[in-house]
Amino acid sequence: MDVKTQIMKLRPTIKESSTKNYTISLEKVNEHFHKTRIINNLEFLNKKDEIDYFLAGKSDLTKRNYYNAFIVVYDLVKDKDDEILKQYTEQRDAFNANYDEWSKTNQKSKK
Repeated sequence: MDVKTQIMKLRPTIKESSTKNYTISLEKVNEHFHKTRIINNLEFLNKKDEIDYFLAGKSDLTKRNYYNAFIVVYDLVKDKDDEILKQYTEQRDAFNANYDEWSKTNQKSKK
């Protein structure tokens, strides 16, 4: 599966840099599940608990970026679960709200 091409079909106006970042994020998660960065399908996105485990320890901003990638490509998952998509969206929105609040304080980010 050529994820980059699929993303561009789903979102024709998306920037090349966003497409590249989403692809890299998805390849990293695929590697966690399948020990290869070559993506054959995106069914691993339905394994929400395992994805949360993979993202544990990463910064909120990094998690938000992963969730953005998941949300963009979720239409390509064959056995879609609307509840999982809703959870990804809610978590992404919560990270966005946290980031917005943090950015108003002008503090350095936690690593």
